[in-house]
Amino acid sequence: SDLSRCSAGIYCLFCYSDIFPFSKINSEDSDIFDPPSGTNSSESDSSTSDILNQTFSQIDPDQNLTNLNIDVGNYSELKFNKEFNELNPKSSLSVFNLNCRSLPANLSAITDFLLSLYKKFDILTFSETFISENVSNDSIKIPGYQGPFLDNRKYGILKRGGTAIYVADGYDVVERTDLKIDSVNGPENSWIQIQRPRMKSLIIGTLYRPETISFETLLSVLDDSIATLTNHNYDVIITGDLNIDLLKNTPNSKRYTELLNSYGFLQLINQPTRVTPWSESL
Repeated sequence: SDLSRCSAGIYCLFCYSDIFPFSKINSEDSDIFDPPSGTNSSESDSSTSDILNQTFSQIDPDQNLTNLNIDVGNYSELKFNKEFNELNPKSSLSVFNLNCRSLPANLSAITDFLLSLYKKFDILTFSETFISENVSNDSIKIPGYQGPFLDNRKYGILKRGGTAIYVADGYDVVERTDLKIDSVNGPENSWIQIQRPRMKSLIIGTLYRPETISFETLLSVLDDSIATLTNHNYDVIITGDLNIDLLKNTPNSKRYTELLNSYGFLQLINQPTRVTPWSESL
């Protein structure tokens, strides 16, 4: 579907929605967002990444994660700008994920939308990018971001599916091609690693499971990938579209959630991400 703009903001012509779900972890009840002692807002940009890295460094899934005050809601551009303009950009790490249904076709609308927000997202992840072999990386760059870091499947001119990650300028980022799952037999995926001085590295992965990939295959390869990451003591964020409706209490959604919970992951978005006049899904 196409993305369009109106006076209320950006919306999907298929979903009929001009809002997007966003989750934040409040700092009132936790110190994981507090800048290091002795740090002030006048520090140079070279120290900004160190401050942002505080975000996940102190989360212990067994002790802290379930006690965090996590606020999830749907935001229009106006509401988002009003609330998050008050946040200190040096004390938070932000991730934006979108099933864009063709990144080349919707890049202009996506870029305009991101520019309309007062808060710049640190990480952008996309699924169903529809990037065919005749699309160059230069043609889908986003100003202010490194990338795109794409999935590794080989396609003809009728490319469907696909994933991409962008990282804000200023971060020390490397692509982790060694983490990529075989997309012929598994979900399409992209992985990057953000190096953080004196702290654990941060791994970002985004995945898309087309319906041609079975749920059993997804669960198997995802289990292997997460086990590898946790064995190396990384901080990890996973985004994407796996075609599992987490709003429904089904055997598949339960098994998927149990797998992630077993490794200490927490589902941060629990509001519908796809809304039509007839249905809602996550």
